[in-house]
Amino acid sequence: MERVMLGWRVKEICEEQSCSEAYIYKLIKKRKGSSAMDYRWKQWELIAAMYHAEPKLTLEEIEQACGVSRAVIYHAVKKIAERDGKEIIPREKEKN
Repeated sequence: MERVMLGWRVKEICEEQSCSEAYIYKLIKKRKGSSAMDYRWKQWELIAAMYHAEPKLTLEEIEQACGVSRAVIYHAVKKIAERDGKEIIPREKEKN
């Protein structure tokens, strides 16, 4: 639980502890009262906030900070926009 509170990703904890993700999510539910879905929504909220932040973060920066793929970023932004009833404003193409 200590690692979860320090911001470790579930996958990192699983690799270090040689256990399944399901075990970690059950432990979170037992100790904190948050389900895996609650945990996932919180992660999506964080990703969406980073995506819409000013000044703009690049997708690469978000990928590295959150340890997720570009597809997960877009999925998170879409899910949060749907939940909040907001329109997704496409970003301008990023300059490399």
